[in-house]
Amino acid sequence: MCFGCYDIELRKRGASVLVVLFSHSSKHHFKSIDFSADVLSIADKDDTYFTAVPDALMNFIKSVSASYDLVVAIGGSKGGHGAIYYGTLLARAIEKPVRVVAFSPVVVLSENANEVPYISYRQLMERARNSQKLAENLRRSTKVTTADPPDNLTVFCIVGAENHCDCVEAKRLVGAHILALPMYHHESVIPFLCDTSDSKAVTRTVLVLYDKAAEEADVAHLLQEGGIDKMIADLSRVPKQARLSELTDFVIKGDITSIRELVKTVNIETSG
Repeated sequence: MCFGCYDIELRKRGASVLVVLFSHSSKHHFKSIDFSADVLSIADKDDTYFTAVPDALMNFIKSVSASYDLVVAIGGSKGGHGAIYYGTLLARAIEKPVRVVAFSPVVVLSENANEVPYISYRQLMERARNSQKLAENLRRSTKVTTADPPDNLTVFCIVGAENHCDCVEAKRLVGAHILALPMYHHESVIPFLCDTSDSKAVTRTVLVLYDKAAEEADVAHLLQEGGIDKMIADLSRVPKQARLSELTDFVIKGDITSIRELVKTVNIETSG
């Protein structure tokens, strides 16, 4: 299904919970994850960080989610921005609980003094200089993602404790539960997709990323010369985490203490 610049897939299993996935590239990610929920997957074909036609997209998500008891928005990097943005908008528009899991999100898209190194972000900033409409959409989304959250919204933000840029962005989220992993790289979702205690599994995962580098500029940036070995070593330092589906189940249950115990973290204030 196409909706403006967004490609949308809906996968139903008759659940009472809707998971809304905001993909971190123009393709749908997390297809292999067996969520115990219905899934609405959204991919941004124009790489706007999900800032295009916000009213129309929010109304679409609101309509799809109307029959569910709970909505969980998930995304990483630019998808993390989308999850926080639309999770907040949705929570403002409905009374039901909305929860967000954002992995290393870029939070601020307008007048950001943080040195965000990601290529898609820099390209977005350049495009905004030549488009008043895009610039206004970025200001609007930033105002939402940095605002006080409504009472029915809970945000979990997962970052690498040694990634200064991502930690700066995470701390801009008012009232979010920040969970920091002992890692440097931006791809903080990876420990929830593979067993970091298994060196072969880590290597396979990083090599899959390497294969995607030709089509995804941000991945290519991460895996510059020597970057493959560095990423493998970095991820191998992270304690084994719950799978993404298991983490999502805990988020659905809403037990914040259990989620903090589930994710193996370090102190964001003292690491790096």
